[in-house]
Amino acid sequence: MPAPASFTLVELLVVVSILGLLAGLTVPAIQGAMTKAKSVEALNQLGQLGKASMAYLVESEGKLPREKPVGSSDSPSWTDIRNAATNDVWYNVLPPLCGMKAAWEYSTGANRVSFYKKGSMFFLSGAKYPASMTAAPVFAVAINSKLMGDDPINPVTIQKPSRTALFVESGLPDEQRLALPGQSDYTGQPHAFASRFVARYNGKGIVVFCDGHAEILNAREVVGPSGRAWPAPQDTSGGKVIWTTDPNADPNT
Repeated sequence: MPAPASFTLVELLVVVSILGLLAGLTVPAIQGAMTKAKSVEALNQLGQLGKASMAYLVESEGKLPREKPVGSSDSPSWTDIRNAATNDVWYNVLPPLCGMKAAWEYSTGANRVSFYKKGSMFFLSGAKYPASMTAAPVFAVAINSKLMGDDPINPVTIQKPSRTALFVESGLPDEQRLALPGQSDYTGQPHAFASRFVARYNGKGIVVFCDGHAEILNAREVVGPSGRAWPAPQDTSGGKVIWTTDPNADPNT
């Protein structure tokens, strides 16, 4: 009676090697597909933020929302967000125009965790949120601080709205900064600039422009070699984003 067929050690090692090779090819492909899906989801969400901004300009008779209440800290607490002085700050006025909750509605009790959940304007699936979600709010997207000040600039003065940043994906404390010398700390504050831009999707991140549209851009199209904005003029610098009302102004001053 013939002996039952069996694998030799060599054949077993060949099979294991093939399985390992297939896994090595499959895992990066799956990870790439997941990253792509996250970027598309975030692009759609931030596109809504751009549309809400355009609607707000109509309602406010041409005024941009504020980045923060006058005299407040750069990184607001939950109490700060609930303050009546934030009634014209972007994180409270824009989400309701998309049918979503304003930031202040998440500021108490168990609601704070929902600030970082799907269905919130402030949730981006590619962002690395802190383990302690209730200590203080952090923002994965921020308004362009170069258009702000005690009073936001008049949008009419923006010379190239289709290339001027209104919102950018901004780094959170646990996220990896770009390997550039002038990058600022990632604080998750609700207003930012090129120096806090984060590339969450294989070296890319999202910018919402002043005409309301959003784009996924390579980090080097947003941030210059210094870790800050590309110097003006934008047409010859290599960057695709303008930060100030005048494209020829130095955005890094």
